Amino acid sequence: MTLGVLRDPRLRVIEAMTLLTSETPDGRYLAEATELGEVGLGSTPARALYDLQRTIAELYWACLADPHRLGPGMAAIWAVLQRKVQEVPR
Repeated sequence: MTLGVLRDPRLRVIEAMTLLTSETPDGRYLAEATELGEVGLGSTPARALYDLQRTIAELYWACLADPHRLGPGMAAIWAVLQRKVQEVPR
């Protein structure tokens, strides 16, 4: 399964991300963008996906705000985001 859209109209996915979904032992759902190691959590698979989409958008804007201060792990995530997500021209 892949993730091809985000919940932020200012961003567009230009290369789909691999998506894994699973149910936790307590009946909640996880959606994970494997290339980023980011996870969304929700009471349904759709809500977990929504949470993940929001999380990725927030992560994009946070990295963009100050990319020179990112540590190695976040810099690697930022590199993936730069390949897979772009801002929608205004």
